[in-house]
Amino acid sequence: MAKRAHRENRHGREEESSGRKRRNPLKAAGVETADYKNVGLLRTFLSDRGKIRSRRVLARRLSGGKVPAALDGLAEEVVALLTAEQEAMLGDARAQRDARIADVDSVEDAAAAATDGWARISWARLGVEGETTLAQSAVTVRCLQRPDGSLPESEDEPDLIADVARSY
Repeated sequence: MAKRAHRENRHGREEESSGRKRRNPLKAAGVETADYKNVGLLRTFLSDRGKIRSRRVLARRLSGGKVPAALDGLAEEVVALLTAEQEAMLGDARAQRDARIADVDSVEDAAAAATDGWARISWARLGVEGETTLAQSAVTVRCLQRPDGSLPESEDEPDLIADVARSY
């Protein structure tokens, strides 16, 4: 973990800082004192119509882009961007998960498929005997579910699907 620098705040108390200083745009321009006559410098802080800029730039984590957003709708914009980013991340995670699941028809195929991912097999074909056979290959049943993905009340329901994977 990176070491954090300590500094005094404006009230004389010591506080922890991230070590990353905020860049002063005046110092970056080489200006010692702000002068109202320096129109070129002041234009960097003004809009085309001569108003102080009331926009902030939102950095997008997933796509890596930056989006300008007005301050009056900033909260709604952040919520919308976060929702979109999280839905995209969830979609990617589900796609990766589904790419590693193999649908199989026999206990031997389930044991082979579970060595580097997951296997999905009918519980009627697997049963308790097949579960014991899989346990010898260090593969266990992780979940029983209905075809629609919901959880069953008991393992005696018809058409259940077993998800199997390596035990650790």
